[in-house]
Amino acid sequence: MMPDHQSGVDFIKQIIDTNPTQPKYYYYLGVALTDSNQLDQAVEAYRRAITLDPNYAEAYYNLGVILHKQGQLEEAVQAYQQTLEISPRYADAYHNLGALRYRQNRLEEAVQAYRELILIDEGNLDAYYDLATIFRQQGRVEDLIDCYEKILQIKPTNISIAHMISVLKGEAGDEVPLAYIEKLFDGYAESYDLHMVESLECQIPLLLRQKLDKITGQLRFNNVVDLGCGTGLSGQTFRDVSTRLTGVDISSQMIEVAKEKNIYDYLEVNDLMTFFGSKREKFDLFISADVFGYIGELDSIFKGVSETADDHAHFLFSVENYDQEEASSSNLSYVVRPSGRVAHSKRYITDLIDQYQFSLEHCEETTIRKDYDRPVSGDLYRLRKL
Repeated sequence: MMPDHQSGVDFIKQIIDTNPTQPKYYYYLGVALTDSNQLDQAVEAYRRAITLDPNYAEAYYNLGVILHKQGQLEEAVQAYQQTLEISPRYADAYHNLGALRYRQNRLEEAVQAYRELILIDEGNLDAYYDLATIFRQQGRVEDLIDCYEKILQIKPTNISIAHMISVLKGEAGDEVPLAYIEKLFDGYAESYDLHMVESLECQIPLLLRQKLDKITGQLRFNNVVDLGCGTGLSGQTFRDVSTRLTGVDISSQMIEVAKEKNIYDYLEVNDLMTFFGSKREKFDLFISADVFGYIGELDSIFKGVSETADDHAHFLFSVENYDQEEASSSNLSYVVRPSGRVAHSKRYITDLIDQYQFSLEHCEETTIRKDYDRPVSGDLYRLRKL
């Protein structure tokens, strides 16, 4: 607890001693106690302010914020609802109520709270983004498109939203735009590791390493390249078997996070095609973990790997795949799904393996990540250059 915070608490208490019936003094005491992290005492102060003034909307709101933080969710709901009963245009109360109901998985009540917020603040981007999260989770495509279009009206330069609208309307091209991928991961860099491992339960680098170790043991590789290295999750997993380790990624922000880990011998900000076009060195291990979900046409990637592969080099990668019913009803090599990610057919991957002279050493279907707690099926591949 910072001394200046405590001195503020003590000062307000002295004022209350001289005038104990003023609700605003208890409100200010609640603020000071919150700043000093004395949350239980802050709750008492706000409750006292409300007792003295039952129409004190700000006191109800701040009380709700603390109860929300403490996990007392139903009491927090009551505080937010009381705030709105007194002050129906209290935007932050609607937003927090929506977030709380989402946390409780009471999605329709969350939607209602966000819609009420938009009625009083139609330019509230946070409300639209939160609604979009719910609609995507529920599979409500038309509502999701409407939500994204509202966001684009407010922020016309949002490349990511424009791309997702095209995807959902079935108007997207064969490729995910590089600008979309760069912007997506630049904004994702700081939270990427935690989100991938804990929220999405993505263990692809570890699974690929296990597949490699089964055949090579602890064999060291002379020159390893991590294609789409991101923040370095794969680099951490393969560092101990790499004499030299290169990482390449389109996101400069992801590369900055990877640099801080001091894993790679060389890092480059670039798209994979440009990277391969400028390389004359050979690699004996290629890793691409959870990267092809953002790339449609893989011919150029396979060509680049083939041309820079040392004799009998290994190529490890993952793809999000079609399910059997989806594959049998379509002749497409890949599709861009409503999630914005790309799924590839086994037939397409097999054709590429043959075309670019690789041998298929291992292919295994597994859950590669979670999407709103639903398992996403994918394939893990281990190839050798012929």
